[in-house]
This record gives sequence, C-alpha cells and structure tokens, in this order.
Amino acid sequence: MLNEYFESQKDKLSYLELKIPLELGGQRIETKKIPLPIETEKLLSHLQNSKNNENISFAFFLRGMMINFAIHQDFSYQKNYREIIYAWSEKPEEWFFKNALENLGKDEALLMFRGLFYFNPDFMINRIFYAKALFMKAFQFSEDKHSEWIEESIAILEKTLDVDENNIMALSTLGDIFSTTGFYSKADLYYQKALKQNPEVLFAEEIRKKRLDMEKDLALEKSRLEMDTGRYEEALETLLNALKNKRDAELCYWVGVCYQGLGSLEESIPFFEETLEKNPNHLEATNDLCISLYLLGKIDSALRILGEAIRRYPKDARLKYNLMVLLYQNENPKRGHKILHELLHMKEKGEIEYPDIIEAVEQFNHEMHK
Repeated sequence: MLNEYFESQKDKLSYLELKIPLELGGQRIETKKIPLPIETEKLLSHLQNSKNNENISFAFFLRGMMINFAIHQDFSYQKNYREIIYAWSEKPEEWFFKNALENLGKDEALLMFRGLFYFNPDFMINRIFYAKALFMKAFQFSEDKHSEWIEESIAILEKTLDVDENNIMALSTLGDIFSTTGFYSKADLYYQKALKQNPEVLFAEEIRKKRLDMEKDLALEKSRLEMDTGRYEEALETLLNALKNKRDAELCYWVGVCYQGLGSLEESIPFFEETLEKNPNHLEATNDLCISLYLLGKIDSALRILGEAIRRYPKDARLKYNLMVLLYQNENPKRGHKILHELLHMKEKGEIEYPDIIEAVEQFNHEMHK
C-alpha cells in the first residue's frame, strides 16, 4: 500500500533534457541525454505565466530530483542527480529540509521528506520528520490500510534510536505515536526516556502535559493487564492513584470491579454509584452494582435498579438476563419466565450482541426444561 501510493505519484513529474551543460560550483556538468525531473504543475504554471521565454528556475529541477528519489529508488539516473545536487551545494540537505518544512502538512512535504530520506538517510532531523509525516498520512486511509504507514513510521524512529539512543525528538515522537494508537504504557516509556535525557529541553513541558493527559488511559490499560493476570490489589492501587488527580467515571467503574474481584462487595458499591452519577448510561456499572447488591442480599435494591435500567434500555440483553436470574431466585418464576421468552425471541431475531449471554440463555432454557 505504502509503495503503491508513492509509485502513483509519478505523474507529478515531467522530464526535460537540457541542450547546454550545467555550470554548478565551478563545475561543468554534461546533462545531454539525462532527463531532468521537474514538477509538472510548476512547469505548466511557468509556461503559462512566463514572459519572453524566461529561464526555468533551477530550484524547480532540484525539487523534481528530490521527489524522484521519493518515487523511484532504483531510477537509472539517480547517480547523475546525486552528482548534480552535490555540485550545486556541498550540504544540500538543509535546503531541501527547509523546503519541506515550508509545505508542512501537504503531500509536497511528505514527498520531499521521503526523497531526502533516501538521498541521505543519515540526516537525522529529516528521518524524524519523515516518520511524523508518514504517521499523519496514515489516517487519510481506512483503518485496514493505514497500519503499514504506522509500522513504517515506527520502524524508522526505532532505527534512528539504534544510531542515537538518546535522540529526544525520536523518543517523544514514538511516545506520540503509541499514545495516539492506544498503547499508553509504551507511550509513557518513551516519554519518560525523553524527559530523562534533558528535563529542561524546550518541549519537556509539553511532554509532561501529554503524560498527564493520558494518565487515565494509562491507568486503565495497566490495571486491566494486572486484573487479567489476577493481580487485583496492584490494579486497585494503580486506579486509586489515578483517581487522586481526576474523579473520572471509567476510573471509578474499574475501582468497583477491582473491589468486586477482591470480594470487597461493600467497598465496590459507592464506586459503581459514583460511576452512574457521572454517567447514568453506564450499563456495565448498572449490572455490576446489581451483582454486588444481590450477593450482599440486597435483592430489592438490585431488582429496583435493574427494572429502572430496563425501562430505559428495553433491548439490552445483559440487563434482562440478570433481572431474569434475580426473579427466579427471588421466587417470582412467572415474571422470570416471561423475560426468558423475551430473551429467546431476541436470540432468534439476532438481537443479542453478547455471545456469553446467548450461551447463558440457551443453558438456562435447557435447565428449565429438564
């Protein structure tokens, strides 16, 4: 996908042969039979607007040659282009990089960054900006197609760190990429490494703000991993630390889940209740609150909350299933049986989105007909 995209940009270039040699840096370079690339749009614009056959700016050819590096890495005249560029300037990279920065956010910048990357892969600042440009471009494609762009961006930055492990810009850019794509632990690792190199660097405060902004997501990611491996006490500590800075509904919910997992049902209830105060539509908190109430023997409270929730969400199968179980166990089989039939009807119509609920309904129905 990535290479196909750049190959599709070849129509941006036209090729001209100069009739006279180039005089560059005191050198005379023969260009006969060497097709020099130039951006087609700039060529057409020049032809339409020039007066008295003005000469085409050499800068147009310089840009064209660099874009050619971006599109055709194995082009047969690349050696000639390299010779021309270095004859024009001993250190041409800065001119091309500045040219790319002037078009930042546009496809022209991406092509220039990519061309310069293949022209001189050791020009570190360009490597980082090329990786950034690839990452930003990725989101112009559908989710199933943008992964290659993101992977290439990460690979370039990681290889940059192989050369210079303390490169702050590469470290912070990797932090940005992993944060944006939802890998918060990885993002935080790179942000911390960047700050460790120089906590007073100009954009250190920006990095600190990014870490603070993703504190909630980082805590949720870390705590879920801890819960998945049975470390509920560690997960609880992670979440409670995050709650000190922000009383967030999702953080409150998972604190309740942790307490539930530890068997501390009384402690779970206020956190589920706070979740619902902040987000009344949080159905998972409604369900888990009712489970804690039921296990504590507070059946009437659980039935009341489930009944109110079902009136708001009559098609939610998880709420219906939990209410059905409570009704059967609370010696109200007639009403429980009615809800069982509603669930079976929903299953037949494909209206239950939870596979575990479908399985539970089938098993419950089987047990009832033994």
